[in-house]
Amino acid sequence: MKRFFCLFLCLLSVMLFACQRFEKPSEREGLDKDSHSFSNVSFPESKMKQVARDVEGVEDVRVEYKEQKIIMYILPEKRITSSKYRDLANRVYEKVNEATPLNPFHVEIVPPEKWMETPY
Repeated sequence: MKRFFCLFLCLLSVMLFACQRFEKPSEREGLDKDSHSFSNVSFPESKMKQVARDVEGVEDVRVEYKEQKIIMYILPEKRITSSKYRDLANRVYEKVNEATPLNPFHVEIVPPEKWMETPY
């Protein structure tokens, strides 16, 4: 009887904790809500920012976590022309990807006049 009770208690607790895994993603709570994408807790934002700031031509960096994407907004130095933005984005991507290879992200170069419109 004691074994039956222990087995029942174990199965009940497993079902209670596992049920949330089978809910629709919109109905999940806590960290389970984001368990199948890159959670806000799991990516090293400060490390990514620091590596990006160390790239020549980068003045400032903002990182936004949006649904399943990490987006890095890069403010280029004033001496960088718009024709060089793609090269700068590629250099930033390569350096940050070396430092944090497990975190897929997008790099967007934001011109200085539109920098205040980017999210913090």
